[in-house]
Amino acid sequence: MKLLKEIVAKQDKLLKILAWAIIGLGILLRIAVYLQNRNLFIDEANLARNIYERGFLELLHPLDYEQYAPPIFLWILKISTLLFGYSEYAFRIYPLLAGIGTLFVLYLILKEMTSFKSMWYPLFLMATAFMFIKFSSELKQHGCDMFMVLLLVLLTLKTDILKTAQRKFILLWCIAGSVAIWLSMPSVFMLAGAGISYMYTAVRKKDIKKIFSVVVIGAVWIVQFLFYYFTMLKQQANSDYIQSTLNDYFIYLLPNGKEQMMHNWYLFRNILMLVAGGTFLAWFFSFVLFVTAAVSLLIKNTARALLLILPVFFTFLAAGFHQYAILERYILFLTPLIIILIGYGFEVLLRLRFAVTKVLLVIVAVICAKNNNKIELLYRPHKFEQITDEFIFLKKNHISGSQLYVNHSARPAFIYYLQIHPQRQEWAQFKGAHMPGWQVNYDSLASHINGRVAFIYTALSTEELANYRNILEKHLKLETFMQEDDGRRYAYIYNKP
Repeated sequence: MKLLKEIVAKQDKLLKILAWAIIGLGILLRIAVYLQNRNLFIDEANLARNIYERGFLELLHPLDYEQYAPPIFLWILKISTLLFGYSEYAFRIYPLLAGIGTLFVLYLILKEMTSFKSMWYPLFLMATAFMFIKFSSELKQHGCDMFMVLLLVLLTLKTDILKTAQRKFILLWCIAGSVAIWLSMPSVFMLAGAGISYMYTAVRKKDIKKIFSVVVIGAVWIVQFLFYYFTMLKQQANSDYIQSTLNDYFIYLLPNGKEQMMHNWYLFRNILMLVAGGTFLAWFFSFVLFVTAAVSLLIKNTARALLLILPVFFTFLAAGFHQYAILERYILFLTPLIIILIGYGFEVLLRLRFAVTKVLLVIVAVICAKNNNKIELLYRPHKFEQITDEFIFLKKNHISGSQLYVNHSARPAFIYYLQIHPQRQEWAQFKGAHMPGWQVNYDSLASHINGRVAFIYTALSTEELANYRNILEKHLKLETFMQEDDGRRYAYIYNKP
């Protein structure tokens, strides 16, 4: 018996070391991608323009350029740029810190809910999956949303409503919930899960004081969110642009037939694929672990089940009312909850008595982990819409601003690098470039061009790009070009025949 305990202790020690090694790997990946300092892409550039052009109070108003982000998040970025300038590094330092913090908070939650024998798998998913690394060095709020969600989960797990003094409990959650609402828009879904989880516990114990505490806290949250929604979010969420662009990412609340049911299922499956990978084995394994965790928690610890499952439910409910889209970056905040449930489900199944089953589970987990990691980002830079590569190409070919036409897809990044970036003088020769809007008739434009000109694009699909090229090349002769479909950056130099 003593020998067995020693073996278990040594095993736990090794698995603990493995867990911290995975966290270390995740930190290295995030720092490596951050230091690669890729260009700001279209949405990042548009958000950067808002931060550059506005003061703190103006950032409380709906943003320009089809952008929206929570006020405290914007203030953090504004402070960062005032301290460090308007470089990519300055804009992305907060997402980087949030991405690193996410790994540590996830570890603490998994330590609370699982053992070291199962913890390595969900930690590895968070540490090495592409989307989690990418959004840890991207000027968008979505990676920071994950951090906030995990902090709220950890706070709920660590704050026992039955053991915490009423005044302290109310004050703690009023402050935490208020900060969350103004720092992370989708945190309201997490707060709903936390509030209902606490209410379940209070009602079950028939503790009137605790029920009153949850009601007071919930009222404080609801008032703030309603104010936030009607003053800042409603107009944007219901705009024709958002509704038409995101229509395919809403769900059918009452699906009418197999096609609509499958549409809903595919959107949920996409979340599993985002977490564990796109193979059948990966998402099916994740689905089994998710269901196992949900059923086990509902039976054994209903409060925790409500905490982790209800935010997913409410998000889909909002998507059914066309108020939230089940789009990759929008639902990133849900993925930590899915990962926690996957980890818990893995823990439950590893408790089965059959050794063969345990070995099979570990093998499948290793395969899934191997197939869905981006460790190569340590040495292979991630480039996306790298407009400065186009600038370098144009410089080598002696293109000036008067000869350059900037497609609307490249316009936000072009403005950032010529008007805002600390090293904007490096690209000063492109000042005065033509920037036709999306509605401009390129056929008419090309017919009036004389001499040598260049067109640059980013953020276009291959079909859109081909359409522009076909129109231009009816009037102009292609001289030379750079075209990188993976990175979505394109530059073409023409001469009038």
